[in-house]
Amino acid sequence: MKPTLLEVSNVLGLSKERVKQIVHDLSQSHPNLPIDKTSRQWTLGPKMVRSIFEARGVKIPKGKVVVFGSQKGGIGKTTLTVNTAGYLGAIGLKVLIIDSDPEGHASNMIAKDVEKRMSLPSLGNAFGENPMHIEDAIQQSRLPGVDFIQSSIRLVTFEKNLKENYPNPKTLMADKLKPLLEKYNIILIDVSPSYSLLSISSYLAANHIIIPTTPDVFALESIDLTIASIRDAAGKSESDKLNISVLCNNVVEHQKSSIDAMSHLMAKYPKILIPFSIRGSVDVRNSNNEGLLVFSTKNNELKDSFRRLALFVGEFSRKEKETEHREIGVNL
Repeated sequence: MKPTLLEVSNVLGLSKERVKQIVHDLSQSHPNLPIDKTSRQWTLGPKMVRSIFEARGVKIPKGKVVVFGSQKGGIGKTTLTVNTAGYLGAIGLKVLIIDSDPEGHASNMIAKDVEKRMSLPSLGNAFGENPMHIEDAIQQSRLPGVDFIQSSIRLVTFEKNLKENYPNPKTLMADKLKPLLEKYNIILIDVSPSYSLLSISSYLAANHIIIPTTPDVFALESIDLTIASIRDAAGKSESDKLNISVLCNNVVEHQKSSIDAMSHLMAKYPKILIPFSIRGSVDVRNSNNEGLLVFSTKNNELKDSFRRLALFVGEFSRKEKETEHREIGVNL
């Protein structure tokens, strides 16, 4: 996907005409910046969008680690991870997905060549008995601006090795990520629903933990279980420092189960519930089956909810020295 003038204007809180003028000015001074004027709506390449952000004083995050995870499977964490990465990559950020779920759904969704990737290094090679540098396991995905480290079924056998070879297993993911923080704006980790040292260390390495849920009893009950597991692993001294959010996924408007679920979440988690939900639609499943992002569908409400999530994760902010541009940042 490539964002249009309208999408960029919504991100910046500017009029479409104002963004068009900015694009014109940038294309005059930097003719190598990509822009496609052939369609009815101009589409902008990642470098152009990033240049617009920089010109308007938008501070882009650096080395932010975000985990989508829950101890309940089937709640859409991989779809949320991949589409968030795809959107952020399209608007100019450098994004890395780490697929730490042995099932490898995220890897399959974004690999350029699924069969070829099986012969390439995986996350398992970075945590084995003779571990390689994690940088050597990075691959380019088929999504612009998005790299990934693929999963491996071998991860399910690593618990004993991790306990024996790492003096502090809780920090093993944070330690591995250190050389990558300067290279990427956002690092997204898709964790397994199973409790493991690798998943717990991923949670503890995160700047932001997002726990998705769906409007059903078992998914709602898993929220407390997941939070308790993370807090217990962190310990009392670090537990209060955790940045945890809850996101309601697959919400169907006017459906009783969705209404009841949102009411329950607002009452129980008023401080950590993300103030919007992700729409439920058959278009999500169809796009996954076709190997596409949800932004390729014609479902505007669905696309808007995923776009809001990506911008929430990106957490764009203004540079203090450029606060005179008051029209920007209203919707960030």
